[in-house]
Amino acid sequence: MLQPTLVDASKAINACGKKAQWETALRLLRDLPHWQLEANIITRSAALSACERCEQWVQAAALLVEMPTKDSIAYSAAVSACGKGLSWPMALLLLWQLHAEQVEKQVSACNAATTACEKGRRWSDALDLHDVLHQWALTPNVITFSSTLSACEKGGQWAQAVGLVSEMTEQQVQGNIISCSAAISACETEGGWQNAVALFEEAAEDTNIVAYNATMSACEKASRWQDALQLFEEAHLQQLRTNVISYGAVISACEKGGVWLLALSFLADIDERRLERNLITCNAAISACEKGAEWLRALALLGEVLSNLQADVITFAAAISACEKASEWSWALELFGRLCSGNLRPNVVAHNAAIAACQQVGPN
Repeated sequence: MLQPTLVDASKAINACGKKAQWETALRLLRDLPHWQLEANIITRSAALSACERCEQWVQAAALLVEMPTKDSIAYSAAVSACGKGLSWPMALLLLWQLHAEQVEKQVSACNAATTACEKGRRWSDALDLHDVLHQWALTPNVITFSSTLSACEKGGQWAQAVGLVSEMTEQQVQGNIISCSAAISACETEGGWQNAVALFEEAAEDTNIVAYNATMSACEKASRWQDALQLFEEAHLQQLRTNVISYGAVISACEKGGVWLLALSFLADIDERRLERNLITCNAAISACEKGAEWLRALALLGEVLSNLQADVITFAAAISACEKASEWSWALELFGRLCSGNLRPNVVAHNAAIAACQQVGPN
């Protein structure tokens, strides 16, 4: 029987990692003494990478602690595992440990920590890491910017996102569709929609449906409903596959523009294309009917939601308001009672509509 070597062991552990068999990878590492072999940085790093691929951050961190000699690659894998396992505090702790132990710093470790912060919705920590990277005399790359931009997007920090895009331009870092979409999504606020459109236009040929959806949403939130509709049509002309997120944005835009018939047309498109309606598209369509005083259509849509989806307070509030505006006070109060009898808590819109409906009730 041939005696396996450390090279054989490393290959076997790597193979386990690629097949998501992290437990087998760890078992092989632990069994090395049985073959009179001593684990080295290569075999330990292979096992650590297997844990990282499978999001086993506790095991990855434990392996790192056990390593007598650590390099930036091992730290990066451990930090990445913490990010995938949604443990951003441990990711940051390991990065500071890398610094304290004077291990050669690489952008990959910082990127892994930034991604961990992004997944943990820690946008301020992600921005701090961006500054740390400069302090360590490391050059940020497109992965750095994409992760930081995604963190800003999740935190709604559009001004910070625009600043990062400017920095990318100054440093001549070529953006990708991830960084572009994240920057646009960060501008999905009333104050940032113009920046979203500007970023979208700068990206030009590199845009995909994610970028279109983000820009449509930014326009919709700023009540630029006609711009959102134009972008939707443009996406079709570009032969991009619009999805339920696209329809959610464009139906919400129709609601803002008071064009309820068009909103229902887009809702019908979802069915024709065999996409699945979600609560966002249905709520937007009901709200559009409410603004158009189409209370019967609003009730019909509410019935469909109750049959196929989990209605929320926005669903009921829009339908109640639609009935109240059409002076159908009995329906409005019936729906309000149903809302209160469930697990949902009425919001301001539902309360105001119910009060207005009560005022419509005659003295008898």
